[in-house]
Amino acid sequence: MKNIISSLGKLLESNVISNQPKRGHVLSGKVQQLYPDNRATVQIGKQQVNAQLETPLTKGRTYLFKVVSNEEMLHLKVLSSQQSKAPESAGLSDLLRQSGGKVSKMNLQFLRQLIDQQASFKAADFKEALSILQGARNKTAAKEVLLQMFQKQLPVKATVFDALHSRLNSTWSSSMEAASTQQLDMKTSTLLAQLKGERPSHSLMDTSVNKIMNEVRAGNPSTYQLFKQAGLIESSHSFKEFQNSWKEWSVQSKETHPPLPGAFKGIAGSMQKLFHDQLPFTNTERQTWNQWVNQLERIISTPAGERKALPDTFQQGLLKNFEKLQNTAVLQKLLPFLTEADASTLKSITNNPEVLFQDRSSSLQQLVQSLKHLASRQIDVNLQPSLVEWVSRLSGEYPDLTQKNAMLMKIKSMIHLSGMQDESLLKSALQSGSPMAKETSLKSILLQSLEGQGPMRAETARPLLHFLNGTQLNALQETQQTLQASLQFPGSFVGSSEDVHMNMEGRKTSKGEIDPDFCHILFYLNLEHLNETIVDLSISDRRVGVTVMNKDRSIEPVVHSFKNKLAEGLEALGYELNSLNVRTLKPEPGPVSPQEHKESSKEGVDLRI
Repeated sequence: MKNIISSLGKLLESNVISNQPKRGHVLSGKVQQLYPDNRATVQIGKQQVNAQLETPLTKGRTYLFKVVSNEEMLHLKVLSSQQSKAPESAGLSDLLRQSGGKVSKMNLQFLRQLIDQQASFKAADFKEALSILQGARNKTAAKEVLLQMFQKQLPVKATVFDALHSRLNSTWSSSMEAASTQQLDMKTSTLLAQLKGERPSHSLMDTSVNKIMNEVRAGNPSTYQLFKQAGLIESSHSFKEFQNSWKEWSVQSKETHPPLPGAFKGIAGSMQKLFHDQLPFTNTERQTWNQWVNQLERIISTPAGERKALPDTFQQGLLKNFEKLQNTAVLQKLLPFLTEADASTLKSITNNPEVLFQDRSSSLQQLVQSLKHLASRQIDVNLQPSLVEWVSRLSGEYPDLTQKNAMLMKIKSMIHLSGMQDESLLKSALQSGSPMAKETSLKSILLQSLEGQGPMRAETARPLLHFLNGTQLNALQETQQTLQASLQFPGSFVGSSEDVHMNMEGRKTSKGEIDPDFCHILFYLNLEHLNETIVDLSISDRRVGVTVMNKDRSIEPVVHSFKNKLAEGLEALGYELNSLNVRTLKPEPGPVSPQEHKESSKEGVDLRI
């Protein structure tokens, strides 16, 4: 669980919402307190601000303001009083005229809704919104999307509207199904099949050779580096030698076997093990952990009787790093990756750090060797999409991943291979100055197709790109204290004909990530045997409360049959099962977010939890 939560916190690019009113914005505010010289305290949304007013106002009344300046003190100009809620309000009509909009019942109603939801906006943005609204076929749906854009402070542009509108009115499953009906090249059809959780129409040999040859021609060392990290090729084997062997094979008779580093079963096992060994650490956590492992190596290379004589700065640095790792639960996250003996040694250090300077046994040496081996297995963040792509394809033929890793792989496949991470990876590469190992994503294919250089027709690529962008825009929202993530996946990768939805919210850590120790997660599912189901996970101080909601109360024995297994799994991840409840899901007047993943057995319930 912590692996998945941590991964999501790092994978998604956030959209920070600023509550500070900006110059030129129009907003609604209630005068709370009046002061001399036309100064006042004004309630704007959930915050109170001190403002300089142009004219005397009445305490307790609500006004429509325009922000003239926000430098030293907020300077507000009154546009109208909002004592009257009638849409014919003169102030609202004047604002409509100033924005170049027609004074109509629909426009006044839209403006009133915008003000009532306490969104601030620029007159130019409002004018653009009216233009979009006028051109929309479904005015009700268009207003809903536009209000969301203002609330989330997104750019009021037709492209953003199209993206969010597409997300609300379409699904991953239907969008990708439409794209799959075309005649596509091997690379694109394989990618779509992976995203849908299906086996590609081409063989594993063909798709693998095609991927490697494309990288060899482009001088992209991604697969070479992964094979090397997985131990499939010798560390002394250079990328140039790797390229030459494949180029030589390509000009020979196709009857010869391609220079793969072994049989596919062995490659699958090695790549799946490499995927399993990726630690759920942030960059900062990984740096601290690497420093600590190097410090431990120095400890074990020093005779036990001489360890106390090591420099004070070294001892203090080691204990400081240990404290950081303990406080951020990094050591707890390590436990599932260690053998029982190594885990026991690590726990003894956790209970008494001073044992590091006294331990004469070989157990500490074995632990350090295991930690160093794990450190050598970690791949660069830019290689993660390529690893996910390889494991996704290989697992179709050799499904040897654990349930947890299989689910994590599917989530990462959706995030990496769809292209939701393209901008974030590019930004990270530019900031670090390192080259970006570019894995072909669905988004890059769609963009190429719109320019006439891709395998899809533009009329098919455009709506799918809109949907992808809408999903991306809606994926993560951030305030000063909290993060909210909303993820939508093709239901087909869990055997469903409809999309799967997951919403997650929690307080924000100092690193700008969702705190996996204090968060709330909701899964919206529509199971083949259990039908409409909501799984609610509430996490507080690493104690997990699970509530399964379903219309059929008789599922309670089925759910509780997994209680011990769930508790054991959570304990291995450093969490404690606090409660497991089943509640009746009452019918809603409107449709609940559609999700469905067809499972062949009830065992799938535990996987989703």
